Amino acid sequence: MLLKRFLPIISLLFFVSYCFSQQNRNTDNFKKDSLQFQKFFKIAENWFYQNNIDKSVEFLEKASAIAYNIELYDYWVECELYKASFISYNGDFNATFKILDSLEVLTETIPMSDDAKSNIFNYKSIFLKEEDDIQTAISYDEKSFALKEKNGASPADKDFYYTSLGISYMKLGKYEQAVSYYQLALKEQDKALNDSLITVDRFYFRRAIVNNNLSETYLLNENIIKAIEYAERAEEKMGQLKQVELALSQRNAQVLAEAYMADGNVEQAKLNFYKRLDIIEKDSRKNIRERIEAILAIANFEKKYGDTGKSGQMYDHVEVYLDSLKTNPKALYFAISPVVKNYFDNGDLKNAKKFLDRGLGKVTIQDVEESFLDYSRDIGMYAELLSLMGLYHYKQYQKEGNTEFLKKSIAWYRVTYGFLGTMSQKLGDNINPKFIEILDEINKHALATFYIATDTFNEKEIYYSDVLSIIEFEKSFSRNINIKKAQADVLVGLPKSLYSLEKAQKKKIRRLLLQFQKDELNDTLNKNLNKQIDILDSIRKDITEKYPEYDKLKRFDYHFDYTELVKKVKKNQTSVLSFYYNDKYLYRFLVTPQRTVFDRLTLKDSFESDIAKYINAIKDYKTNDYRIKGQTLFEQIFKNIESSITNTELVVVPYGVLNVLPFETLPTKDGFLFEKTPISYEFSLVKWITPKVDVSKNRKNILLFTPVFPKAKKEKDNNRRTFTELTHSLNEANYIDEIFNTVRFDFNKATKQNFIQNKDHNILHLATHVRLNEESPMETKIFFAPNPDQKNNDALNIYEILDMQLPSKMVVLSACDTGIGPIKKGDGVQSLASSFSYAGADSVVMSLWQVDDNSTSILMKYFYKSLKEGQSKNKALQNAKLKYLANTEDELLKHPYYWAGFIVSGDTSPLVQNLYWPWVLGIAGLILLLIVFRKKLIKLG
Repeated sequence: MLLKRFLPIISLLFFVSYCFSQQNRNTDNFKKDSLQFQKFFKIAENWFYQNNIDKSVEFLEKASAIAYNIELYDYWVECELYKASFISYNGDFNATFKILDSLEVLTETIPMSDDAKSNIFNYKSIFLKEEDDIQTAISYDEKSFALKEKNGASPADKDFYYTSLGISYMKLGKYEQAVSYYQLALKEQDKALNDSLITVDRFYFRRAIVNNNLSETYLLNENIIKAIEYAERAEEKMGQLKQVELALSQRNAQVLAEAYMADGNVEQAKLNFYKRLDIIEKDSRKNIRERIEAILAIANFEKKYGDTGKSGQMYDHVEVYLDSLKTNPKALYFAISPVVKNYFDNGDLKNAKKFLDRGLGKVTIQDVEESFLDYSRDIGMYAELLSLMGLYHYKQYQKEGNTEFLKKSIAWYRVTYGFLGTMSQKLGDNINPKFIEILDEINKHALATFYIATDTFNEKEIYYSDVLSIIEFEKSFSRNINIKKAQADVLVGLPKSLYSLEKAQKKKIRRLLLQFQKDELNDTLNKNLNKQIDILDSIRKDITEKYPEYDKLKRFDYHFDYTELVKKVKKNQTSVLSFYYNDKYLYRFLVTPQRTVFDRLTLKDSFESDIAKYINAIKDYKTNDYRIKGQTLFEQIFKNIESSITNTELVVVPYGVLNVLPFETLPTKDGFLFEKTPISYEFSLVKWITPKVDVSKNRKNILLFTPVFPKAKKEKDNNRRTFTELTHSLNEANYIDEIFNTVRFDFNKATKQNFIQNKDHNILHLATHVRLNEESPMETKIFFAPNPDQKNNDALNIYEILDMQLPSKMVVLSACDTGIGPIKKGDGVQSLASSFSYAGADSVVMSLWQVDDNSTSILMKYFYKSLKEGQSKNKALQNAKLKYLANTEDELLKHPYYWAGFIVSGDTSPLVQNLYWPWVLGIAGLILLLIVFRKKLIKLG
């Protein structure tokens, strides 16, 4: 990352001034050695700027030996650190880490200053980030900064610390936190400049670095406008520097190129891609990886938008540098993968295989299986190379028609997912977001291979578990980790005191992090944050030691068992339809009690936009445009399987934009789809087949919350939108209260505090308002009545819900937009509804748009009446919609906008046991006794 790229520049400037600031020693030998040391150091610096790393390292070793002999240990440490950094420029990360590891050990035995120790930890953090070991890197950042604080950390120290943390969280995909840390770094830079602690030129340099990092973070978070804005700010500051900073300029050009390409500005993208390579050509400090990155970026751009001949030349040019990357496997993987793909595209399988062998070292499947936990590899990139081996054999099958190649392809894909599963279980949700991007590409080719296998070989069932494992792995990876954790909390019997302690600690940390965005952080608050993080680590360690089963239970097993799915489908007499799509195909996996269908349909380019247009048409209650659009979608999604889904209840497991599609509303030839079959949804098949944890004993039945927000039209709170009064919510609450045993909070009693204190109910019904946050989905809020004693504490954010234990049988979110939010690969929809599911709720009733208050109250009455009669949740919701349509005379109010907004996700089993069966059995028994008795009377006759 950027810190590594600029470290030699920053460090050399610091070191030269540091040398001349030391006390002079009086002995002639010492003076002679000191002069010799400075001479060697200067020569090393000159060789570095001439891009001769070997010579630079040679003279650094001489300078280092002198510093050690005359006991200038801080100088010796700095020489060793530069040596480690310079060696990394040649791609030899193994040698780099050997130096850093040995220095770390010696911090305990050699008398060096706290500054020297801090620098060692700094370097360790920098290179751990390069290896994507982010959590360890963060711990070294904290160790480094703690040493700086012993003598009073300067604004420059804090700037460096916050920037480093920002990079860590950016690589973890936690973009809001990354932005917060970068903003803190900008504040420290301002302090340093205002207090004349740094020069104006140094200020411009540091400001350019952080602005560039902000640009990259916004680009990763798909906020293109801000990405371009901050990249331009970085360019502005670089233009004010006295000397052109090439390392920073080339990086900023890359970010700008990617941002412009995402924005559709192809000309500006091309200009900046070539600008980056031109800067690297002029930079004597260029390292091999950066050069390859720039070449590959142009090759990919030209392949997509420009000259394929030029693209081919660029790919060929990469080969020149591969030998230099042998000592850095991760860099080798990233360089080889695009070259192999290019050979595939050109039909050159021979060269593709040659490069694959070069990257994997002619590894066998058994070799991979025996080394799943080798952390020296980049998870995503190594998995991609393994999958490319699968793709190579598949292409050989296509070329020669020999099914042995197809079997080998399947074997390679299986070992790829085995590796991914093992590593993801170990690393949990700390996996780099780029992992998901690579996984998307792997899935694309793997599913195509297994689809052909099911069509080629007779034993289709053998491959169905593989197909479902692939679909589920990406679709619900993070979700299943959280679900497993929620269930582990209950199954292990984790004491509430320990769970509450962990939850309270996480809440403290989140509160501190939120203050970053409000620019309220000060030194005291920063110390407190570090202290709270240490406490959380200690709590988690204590839980793991006392409850080892807890860690085991909460892990997500990537392998999906098709036979278990079939058993549950037959037992429940339910049909399950799971979707997955990429840029070319829509895959459908349908399991009914009678048969299984795994097929694919060629996807229209307009598939996602067609769904968006249909949803917009549903929301527009003034027109009936949804009918034609809906029929087109229905024919595309349910082609050839309509008859199989209308004979039983249907569980839909969507993917991508299908998560926000109300399947119920799709018009068939003779009515809406929901009229033919009760429909429910599930976030993942893993969750659907996982046994439910019954915690209903000793729990009260229903918790009702209706804040109503009276006279809200006249009130305005700057921290939230003005809310309309929910007058009809009282009607639905009154009806539920009449037929069920409830605990109820209305008006000003429906506070957040009361919800938290009373949340342990079988059913949670919240009739309230919601505010979506598209840019920061974790801060989407569900509102409660204002509490006069706690200002601005009247809402639950998604991140707060995720930290709760909510193993309720059902959560009803009778509010607007509770089932929608940004769609993120590996997570699905980031919505309020999904957060309640994460927290342990068996099922969630959610809304897909801003629902009407009056029609919602009517639907809820019908829904709860059906539940009281012992109907399953999906049938109860189906009947509620049917009754609404049957009892509504106004044709306008029969538009789907008014009745189709609510769907149910998760377990659909009844909440109330049907009481008719005991009567039926009793009467049948009485009749049987009468028949027997009558026969005896006849015999006695």
